[in-house]
Amino acid sequence: MPPRRSWFGEQLDLFPRQIHVEPLDPHVHIGPRTGVAALYRILFPGDQRPHMVFRDRYGTYCEEHGPDCEAVRQVQ
Repeated sequence: MPPRRSWFGEQLDLFPRQIHVEPLDPHVHIGPRTGVAALYRILFPGDQRPHMVFRDRYGTYCEEHGPDCEAVRQVQ
């Protein structure tokens, strides 16, 4: 008997998560002499506290969770 094939292909995400990405001016929020090139506030649905994502000479990282945070992947 041949293997059974799926007629629908890949499963679709019917209700994708609405992630709020807000770019911020690092010179306004951190200070005029900052070395941060980009600053983002990321809010995932259901989270009470936003993730602050920085991009500077060390790379891109979340303030609280570091470079492996999902918020960093959303910015990149």
